[in-house]
Amino acid sequence: MLTHELRNQIVVIEGFATTMLQNWESMPSEQQLDLLERVTRNAHQMHALVDAFSDVHKVENETFEISRLPTDLDRLVGDITTDLIGLGSHHIELAVKDQVVVEVDPVRIRQVLTNLLSNAAKFAPPSSTIHVSVDMNEHYAEIVVSDEGPGVPDHLRDELFRPFSRLGVEDKEGAGLGLYISRGIARAHGGDLFLAPGSEGACFVMILPLVA
Repeated sequence: MLTHELRNQIVVIEGFATTMLQNWESMPSEQQLDLLERVTRNAHQMHALVDAFSDVHKVENETFEISRLPTDLDRLVGDITTDLIGLGSHHIELAVKDQVVVEVDPVRIRQVLTNLLSNAAKFAPPSSTIHVSVDMNEHYAEIVVSDEGPGVPDHLRDELFRPFSRLGVEDKEGAGLGLYISRGIARAHGGDLFLAPGSEGACFVMILPLVA
């Protein structure tokens, strides 16, 4: 599957490169810029695929390196949602408890939340609301990301966290690795990531222990 995805990106880049080599001098500057941007975008996608495959290997071999730092989750979640304000026409609604501090790898937790929010934006209707909450009990911090999309059919829930799972949706970008890697990151922290049962839309819950 990964080989197929990489081959597709290479074919696209080769096509753009060939077009530029054959027609560069006769191209308007706007077309030159457009082709260069397309090559760059596809190269970035290839890089992301290679990084994802590396993460899959770490999940499978339980070799994730976690650099724990005391992290204020309400601030981290706020920063991430601010960075992702441009998620199409979606509105992000926050319900965040103050002073939820855990020892986690903030880079990896950002990776998980970015994946969950990006997925919500892919599958939820335009202009709908994506809900994000942060809470805690005496043992765990809990981050919940939910959307107003169609949700996940019961018969496909078991496939959701398998590598390369696309759930039969082929018209969306991605290799189907994000949730598999995200759960691996949560579990490397001693926590977990799961789909809440019986929810309307998709509702993902990540729990992280308060004590490492």
